[in-house]
Amino acid sequence: MEILNIEKRFGETLILDKISLTIYPKQINVILGPSGCGKSTLLQIIAGLDKDFEGYINGITQHKIAYVFQEERLLEWRNVEKNILYASSGKVEKERLLDYGKALGLSEYLKYRPSQLSGGLRQRVNLLRAFLYPASLLLMDEPFKSLDIQTKEETINLFLRVQKEKELTVLLVTHSLEEAIQLGNYIHIFSNKPTRRLDTFTNPYFSSAKTYSIEDKESFLNEVKEMIKIKN
Repeated sequence: MEILNIEKRFGETLILDKISLTIYPKQINVILGPSGCGKSTLLQIIAGLDKDFEGYINGITQHKIAYVFQEERLLEWRNVEKNILYASSGKVEKERLLDYGKALGLSEYLKYRPSQLSGGLRQRVNLLRAFLYPASLLLMDEPFKSLDIQTKEETINLFLRVQKEKELTVLLVTHSLEEAIQLGNYIHIFSNKPTRRLDTFTNPYFSSAKTYSIEDKESFLNEVKEMIKIKN
């Protein structure tokens, strides 16, 4: 999928300045950039939620899209299980629902309504709903930021498993360099506003995440930080 010369303004203010990038299929593509730089706006454009822009998006029409917003968007009058079934038009394998729900620590909460859950639990429901949705493209907007350290680790492990099992094409936005290195096959570096794509890296540590040394990782982090500083 190709994003070509996307330009977005809010009034007279230029937000996205001719953004072009490739979203590699069946891979985890990460957009790394500072908070407020327009990453969320680009996701909304890709999802078709914002049509007021210039530029082109090629290869999106054949994809069914799941979207994890920064804020959870749950139906307060339905319980957790019914929120998930409603989003997927009832087409969810019960075994997979229970499996993923257990991995996210949600087994005992499936009959709860969102108002009975903490913010972290609500976000886990938000993620579970997206993981179970029959999509080929998964858009994720800062999906792990409201989770505590242990829950985040468990959730990321499930996310990586789901992506591999379903061969999902993922576009994930984050402002955390460490998160980008941990998760991304490809990392697109964005500037501050007006936002430009500074560069794209193939992540040398993603596929061997269990074997690289701390020294190697720190060296790569420093290289990326230096590149961002120079190009900004």
